[in-house]
Amino acid sequence: MKRIILIIVALLMVSPFAHAIESPALKDTSMTIPWADFKQILDQLQGAKPKVEPAPPVDYAIGRGTLTGKLDNGKLELEAEYPISVLKKGWVKIYLVPNTTPLASILLNGKSAAVMDSGSGIELIVKGPATHSLKMRFEVNAPVRPGPGSVGIQLPSAAGQVMMLKSGDKFRDIHIDGATMTFKGANAFSAILQNDYLKINYTVAMEKRNRKPLKSCLPNCSWKTVPWYP
Repeated sequence: MKRIILIIVALLMVSPFAHAIESPALKDTSMTIPWADFKQILDQLQGAKPKVEPAPPVDYAIGRGTLTGKLDNGKLELEAEYPISVLKKGWVKIYLVPNTTPLASILLNGKSAAVMDSGSGIELIVKGPATHSLKMRFEVNAPVRPGPGSVGIQLPSAAGQVMMLKSGDKFRDIHIDGATMTFKGANAFSAILQNDYLKINYTVAMEKRNRKPLKSCLPNCSWKTVPWYP
């Protein structure tokens, strides 16, 4: 009976109506209760402790990248788009690429991104928790001397990269190191990259020269047109 009374009293004290109910008159009364029951009363009086959310396993994650490029007129123009999930609460710095990477622009959610040069690379500054859309544009020279050539770009570390590329007529035999080709046409192809470094290999075709006729006179003959090949 004493246990029931104590529990009722404790519940009344922590209830929103406690201020409107008078405590029972227990003058010159003593009770003996088990510690478990007394601890239950104390816990109810102190209130439940707030739950602490566990920290995320990583501060951020960069999702699968979608690359669209054009190889023509002596350069490679590449646009890369990535979904970014910032898991940590507060400000986070995200390493993107080395500071030697030929970046033309960086946009976050369609606006100029807050970036910094950390000395070892370009870092993006964002606040979490939140999700963002990152868009980067690269421009790099592509040699057009006749024969084999290549061009490379370091990309952000992402959960995969897929690419679509169009090329000019001068570029032949295009392939990407460590990539799986999913489509290949005359001047366009698509591929799944297996790492975060993009290296495009190609061959520049030799230009055909027009034959120039050369007039020459041999001994004891009339003027004739003789083909000349440079």
